Amino acid sequence: MLYNTNMSKEEIRKYIFYLAGFFEGLIFYFFVLFLTAFVVLNIPFSVEFSAGKFYLAIIPLITIVICGVVLYKFFRGNKARFYIGLLSFVIAFVLSIVIFGDIQEPRINTHNGRRAADIKQMLIALDIYYKENNIYPVIELGCQNMDLLESIITPTFVHKIPQERFISEARNPYQYAVSTDGGQFVVSATFNSNPRLIDQRHLDNDLDGNILGCDCDDPKYCLGSKNLIK
Repeated sequence: MLYNTNMSKEEIRKYIFYLAGFFEGLIFYFFVLFLTAFVVLNIPFSVEFSAGKFYLAIIPLITIVICGVVLYKFFRGNKARFYIGLLSFVIAFVLSIVIFGDIQEPRINTHNGRRAADIKQMLIALDIYYKENNIYPVIELGCQNMDLLESIITPTFVHKIPQERFISEARNPYQYAVSTDGGQFVVSATFNSNPRLIDQRHLDNDLDGNILGCDCDDPKYCLGSKNLIK
């Protein structure tokens, strides 16, 4: 009986050791993932990734390569520890891709919703400006950065000009264009281009085509004087 009891305790210790090694592997993987993404690659926490784009796959891939090298270097002599660590890294790799996608999709949807709200806010502000001045703010012709309206309509008609938070080569700042007589205008934002991440209701009810020099084809979200009832 004593022999069997000792064997049972030994088995428990072995499984605890395996379990501890597994969770150590998970913790180490996500620690390296954090360092790779936010320290080495210097990606800000607020960055907007499109599902399926470069960062979604490359960051976990770099991480699992680093972890695999460390695992091979220090635990290749201990087969049990090596295979447990390898299993934990593979599981963590799959989880990290799923988590990146699950976190980013609602965030991107939220960003698109915020862009639509910003454009609608400017639509209202410019409508109020027109009712008081019988003209929309006239600036340089063509599609211009909306910041040019700062000195004209703030803070009387809007507290501040809203800003695009994720400016890149594919996404311009919020834009504004006006006709030469100040009788028409358009304001625009660029939505995330992934069709799965767009609330199509916004783009089904906006302006499309070339409006006063602004490209308003999807995924551009444009509203203007044509949306207002005078």
